[in-house]
Amino acid sequence: MRLETFRGASLVRVFEDVREALGDDAMVVRTRVLREGRVHAVEVIAAKAAEVEAFRRTLDPGPLEFSAEGGWPLVMGIVGPSGAGKTAAVARLAAGDFADRPVGILLLGGHRIGTADVIRSLRPDVTIETAADAEGLDEALLRLCECAVVLVDTPPLAPRDGGAGDRWMALLRRAEPKEVHLALAAGLRTEVATVIREDYLPANPTHLLLTKLDEVPGGAGAAEIPLRMEMPARWVSDAPETMAPLRTAVPRILDLLGVEPAEQKAAA
Repeated sequence: MRLETFRGASLVRVFEDVREALGDDAMVVRTRVLREGRVHAVEVIAAKAAEVEAFRRTLDPGPLEFSAEGGWPLVMGIVGPSGAGKTAAVARLAAGDFADRPVGILLLGGHRIGTADVIRSLRPDVTIETAADAEGLDEALLRLCECAVVLVDTPPLAPRDGGAGDRWMALLRRAEPKEVHLALAAGLRTEVATVIREDYLPANPTHLLLTKLDEVPGGAGAAEIPLRMEMPARWVSDAPETMAPLRTAVPRILDLLGVEPAEQKAAA
């Protein structure tokens, strides 16, 4: 969705510019006051209503597709930078959305200190495997084949990692996940989020997982990341990491924009 920025000395005048450029039904994404010394200006970021509707459709992840009983598990990867809340998301999915299904956890890149403890603190009965190479991955997936869901937790990319990132992303592709969720903290600047997504393209991310919304006061500006990413989103995290399940993404992200979910709009 293309966002346009409008600036002026007064909010009334800027809104007039928005309506003139984008129409009376333009959607305002963010409003803020800019201060440079003694000079104040109003900045409004907005988009055309038709593009907002297209964004709503882009966000929709569709239903999860589970295999028939006895079939291969639904494999789902979580990738993202350090501190994005990947392991917490894995644990909360195992204990929340997938609580009534047998879940396996696959840790790529070998054992990471404390990871298993975090996951088992929310889902004690979960089966956890690790894999650092192709042979280990294949063996781990065979041991997890009776699970309904396999959640793949991954290490962060790091500069000068000696190719470790390329290796675990190759392993993730070998696991053939149905979905790969890119975890991004809501407080990131959009330019940084864009660079991170480019870094993780070899992992084939399919969905956005917006995390740590609770750390952004009022959600201010948090909608800009999903707007820039233009990816479907199934979940968001908007509560302290170990206190609540993940929430359904679409209504929460649309709420950040002041947009009603489609079902509410239809009812109205």
